[in-house]
Amino acid sequence: MILDLTPLPGLDGLPVTGPLPGGVFAALHAASRQGAALGRAGALLTLSRAHLSRGETLQARTCADEALHLTRTHRLARPLRAPALLTASVTARVSGDHAAALALADAALRVRAADWPVHAHLARAATLRLSGEPWGALSAAHAAQEHTRTVSGEVAETLTWFAIDPAGTHARAAHLAGRLEGPLQARLAWHLAEHALAHGAQPEAEGWLRLAAAQPFAREEAALTPRAAAQAGVTLPSAEGSRAVQVLTLTRQGLQRGATFTPVPGDGRALALLTFLIHTGPAHWERAADAVLGGGERDALYAQVRHHLSSVRHLLRHPGAVTSRRGLLFLDPATDWQADALAPGARSARPWLPHVPGWWAEDRRALLHDGKERDRPPG
Repeated sequence: MILDLTPLPGLDGLPVTGPLPGGVFAALHAASRQGAALGRAGALLTLSRAHLSRGETLQARTCADEALHLTRTHRLARPLRAPALLTASVTARVSGDHAAALALADAALRVRAADWPVHAHLARAATLRLSGEPWGALSAAHAAQEHTRTVSGEVAETLTWFAIDPAGTHARAAHLAGRLEGPLQARLAWHLAEHALAHGAQPEAEGWLRLAAAQPFAREEAALTPRAAAQAGVTLPSAEGSRAVQVLTLTRQGLQRGATFTPVPGDGRALALLTFLIHTGPAHWERAADAVLGGGERDALYAQVRHHLSSVRHLLRHPGAVTSRRGLLFLDPATDWQADALAPGARSARPWLPHVPGWWAEDRRALLHDGKERDRPPG
């Protein structure tokens, strides 16, 4: 049987199978249960990617894991080892199991087969970005592009830069999204909608969200775009139940609450504000803005502070995480707040949050780099 399938490129550069008619699904299921191991594995991989295109994560991961098992246990199925590893990596990532996704992508990198390294690098880039490690993701995306330049690689680089510098990447991302369609366009659309909502551009955001919502496979981007997720009615996993929040900035950038890690997109200013408040205790918003955000007009600085702290509340699903009373900013006293950048003996080989310009951030950068505190007047 010859299947006429429309390939839709995923972030790993491999095709994501388009919607399949019910009869084709039934035929693939039958092929996955009988016949030679190579054919069964191929049918399972096709089914896995078809389930991904429909947003059926559990079924996609089950099919991918079965295909991977066949390539491990049947010699004749080993030609599909690399695509099985990568498909299993994608389904693990979409399921939120980033550790397994990264391990499977790394295993795919070790497979000696032509053209597979580029896909493995792209799978690593997506996993690292979605787990809050944008600089590692950027390195993996660059490695993929150096191997073979692809549209998927261009999207991977753009999404990663959007996580690091949203304002500086917005125009590039919008132009690229206008040239694309399908899941790659939808991934960019989630972030463009988030940017539009943060700047009060509601009609623009609605246009991007229509594109984003049309591709269930791209819905994992909603974890990085809380405003867009709320507007689209996507429920993000709640981390309720743990009373400890750890602000992570030295390796990956995000918030750890219990067993749940939530990446925080952007250049690190929201995380720097939280770290500052953990360090100093309650502070007036103007002092926090001066310490972390640097100079600027008062109204613009106030809007930035509100934007960053609102993002934190959205991501933690906790409206009382940070509150303001008469201009003073307070962290929820019932939460055990911690920050890796404030831990005794903490060090960072690379500049800490290099795009955060305030005087306190500069002092913290110096301390984390060489262990030397700067003398500052009290204030």
